[in-house]
Amino acid sequence: MIERIIAGKTLVAQGRIEKTHDDVRVLRNRFLQDQFPIEQTCLISNDLDNDARITCDSYSPHRPTADPGLEAYFPVKP
Repeated sequence: MIERIIAGKTLVAQGRIEKTHDDVRVLRNRFLQDQFPIEQTCLISNDLDNDARITCDSYSPHRPTADPGLEAYFPVKP
């Protein structure tokens, strides 16, 4: 589960591992923000030299996006 908090509003993503057309495994997150769909494609990799994180491109799945947003997620303790 991925949560985004924007202006005090929490959005929860439905995420799953999918394969791209190049057969690369990615994490795909899907949000609804004010009834507007947002999709993220996240690289799956590990780097033992840095803190754990997921880096994602954010975009509208139904419109061409010339410059997708970049977001990074870090684990937090409950």
